[in-house]
Amino acid sequence: LQQTHEDERVELARELHENLGQVLAGLKIELAWIEERLQSPSPSALESHLMMSQSLIDSAMTTVRRVTSALRPPVLDDLGLREALEWLLEDFSARTALQARLDFQITGPLSKELATNLFRLCQSGLSHFAHNSKAQPVTLYLLETPGGIVIRLEDLVDSEGEWGGAEAEEHSAQLLGLVGVWERARLMGGGVAFQATTAGSHLVISVPSTASPLP
Repeated sequence: LQQTHEDERVELARELHENLGQVLAGLKIELAWIEERLQSPSPSALESHLMMSQSLIDSAMTTVRRVTSALRPPVLDDLGLREALEWLLEDFSARTALQARLDFQITGPLSKELATNLFRLCQSGLSHFAHNSKAQPVTLYLLETPGGIVIRLEDLVDSEGEWGGAEAEEHSAQLLGLVGVWERARLMGGGVAFQATTAGSHLVISVPSTASPLP
């Protein structure tokens, strides 16, 4: 089911980009051509409407790009997981004004299905931090371990980047808006742990590197 949904995302993103995006781009070119050739001695009203039309098209094109990237970022297919995560963190910082850093330590090849699922887990985890971070920098780690792959998301809680000394409180991922993360990890044969202190949060997602494609 998860793979079916991902295939649908790919198809919808392609449709948005190839059809609606191109139509809007063509319309913008036509409006610019008309604007350059206005011969009326008092074209201010018409120019105003043309400018408004172009502004609306710009807004629509921005929305298309945002939705397309959210559905299936082209960089994931074109360049791979590391570059896709760098793009994801840049977008995260632009939307939240939070600093974000990637520490990517996976050296081996990843299947398309595994890379997609790792990207979705990181995307969902970052969404949680976007709504709950205490205005502190966020670091995303991807690590290879003998047992598989570990995704770690955390606030930087002191100048050394070490976990703070405040008493930690364990939480169920299912109670913290992380149900999607928990469910995807569970289907992959992995698990999720979340820890919070007064200084920040710490999310760990573990999945086997040999996880089969989701049904």
